[in-house]
Amino acid sequence: MAVVREQASAEKGLGMEASKTDIVEFIPQMEAMRENLVDELICESRLQVRKNVRDKNPARLDQLTAELADVQIAIVALREEAERRR
Repeated sequence: MAVVREQASAEKGLGMEASKTDIVEFIPQMEAMRENLVDELICESRLQVRKNVRDKNPARLDQLTAELADVQIAIVALREEAERRR
């Protein structure tokens, strides 16, 4: 998802210009993205289980897992940045 990468990029830019309050307010948005990715990963995983071997798309699961990791890393970075600015 390009949206995740854009939001992660926005988070990196946010660190330089934003106040602690801005950062803290952005964390719930990232957590919502994480929850959506988890739901999407679960759904895709269930779909993959039902498919024939030739129809499975493990790359899709890999992509979702990587995006989930990116979001989690961004959340941790935001929390650390907010803590640093206290």
